[in-house]
Amino acid sequence: GAPGGISDLLVHENTLYILSTLARGPATGSAWKVSLPLGGHKPQNLAHWPELKPEGIGLSNGKTLTVFFDTGDKPPRFTTITP
Repeated sequence: GAPGGISDLLVHENTLYILSTLARGPATGSAWKVSLPLGGHKPQNLAHWPELKPEGIGLSNGKTLTVFFDTGDKPPRFTTITP
């Protein structure tokens, strides 16, 4: 329910992938997918992490997203998403 900021973007073919986190408050974030061109498409939520801050996104094999999380002084974490 709070406004989030964009922590990373990735464009692949006709799709924009967005990571969003809260600027202030608890560690939480989401991954979104938007078809291009912008303007007529609604964002599609791919994932939500109630206790993690997604900070980086990459693409492998042209189809698997890897999301990296800011964990402060703890060991890094990541996950994969196949949109």
